[in-house]
Amino acid sequence: GAEQSGAPALLVQPAVAALIWASVGLVLLGALGLGAFMLYGKSQTRSLYMLMQDTREEPTKGLRVDFRDGNGSEKSFSFESQPLGIVFSKQQPVRVERFEFNSYAKDRGVQLGWTLARIGQQEITAKHSLPDVDRTLHSHVKTLAFWPLRVDFDTGNGAIKAFFFVKQPLGIEITRHAPFRIALFKPDSYAKRCGVEVGWIIVRVGDAVINQRTGYSALNAYFESGLGHLPQEPKGLRMDFSDPSTGKDRIFYFQRRPLGLALTKYKPVRVQGFDFNSYAKERGVQIGWTITKVGDQVVGSGLSPDQVDTRILENSATLAVWPLRVDFDTGKGVRTFYFERQPLGMELLNRLPIRVDTLRPDSYARTCGVQMGWAITRVGDHEVTRETKFEQVIECLVEGVCELPLVDAQQPAGHEAGAQRGSWSRIC
Repeated sequence: GAEQSGAPALLVQPAVAALIWASVGLVLLGALGLGAFMLYGKSQTRSLYMLMQDTREEPTKGLRVDFRDGNGSEKSFSFESQPLGIVFSKQQPVRVERFEFNSYAKDRGVQLGWTLARIGQQEITAKHSLPDVDRTLHSHVKTLAFWPLRVDFDTGNGAIKAFFFVKQPLGIEITRHAPFRIALFKPDSYAKRCGVEVGWIIVRVGDAVINQRTGYSALNAYFESGLGHLPQEPKGLRMDFSDPSTGKDRIFYFQRRPLGLALTKYKPVRVQGFDFNSYAKERGVQIGWTITKVGDQVVGSGLSPDQVDTRILENSATLAVWPLRVDFDTGKGVRTFYFERQPLGMELLNRLPIRVDTLRPDSYARTCGVQMGWAITRVGDHEVTRETKFEQVIECLVEGVCELPLVDAQQPAGHEAGAQRGSWSRIC
């Protein structure tokens, strides 16, 4: 029995020894592992932290801007859109003095009175002036996406639809009295393509609530301010302008022709005025702006005004023609038409108010919906009032349709555009 009991004892001892050595090995490995973690774990954590910081400061991920509130606590923001819409104080330290209309920073939670502490990796200190801050901020935000303009519409029965417009102009016309409705869409309307409909009531623009107390001029100012920084749709002929009053560059895309620009006869080539029913004027071009680029051609000191004018004509030759707008008082309100063909085929009475007296059977105006007896209140960009002479209206109509394509392509293009006969005139 003793031999039987001794044999297992001899077997246990090597096993215990193996367990002891295994435990020692595990302890050593654990120590080495802990040492490795202590040596490399901190480095890995720091690398991960730096990667997160780098990711936050990439232009596509946003711009980090830090502020200090009144208690000295730092507030960090990652802005993904521009402009921020902040007006900073001119005195040190640089603080948030006020917000512009539809401010992106205000929407994100920035508050008045906060001190600017950091832009990207640049710490802002007392040595930085406001121009320094503006330059630094501009260089960082210029690659960010544009902050859209939010517009809310009451579509009927209390249903509200919100749109975030990222392009301009919207191409809409609004009623002049509250409630402000979409009265009509202009040709190539961006808002119409986005899904906006005639008759919808505007109840919000940016961060402004629109109600019965809102004035028409205030509403227009909201749209102008909220859309001003947005780019135009990149369709048609690109032209670049420089605004000498602000020093800013303006990029326009024209989808129609003729532009209706009157240019200076000296260098630098500037916009001196506009022709009747100017498309460029309708798009927002201003007198005094300098033309810096036409299509891909930079307008430098080597191009004369005539050469610039020629390049505009050549580059816009394939564009569709800008239609002629004519407004009519129907007796129940004003209706607007954009005529894209000629002749209109209507005869007008030579007395005030100037009314449609006759519509030819094949009249293009009749096809568009014009009716006899309606009074003309606007032609192109000219208002027709009781002081407007009949000859002026005829001249505007003739000039407005002369560039339009013919209704009948087989009809000869050299016929007389307009002729007065006694007390009436036919617009051909």
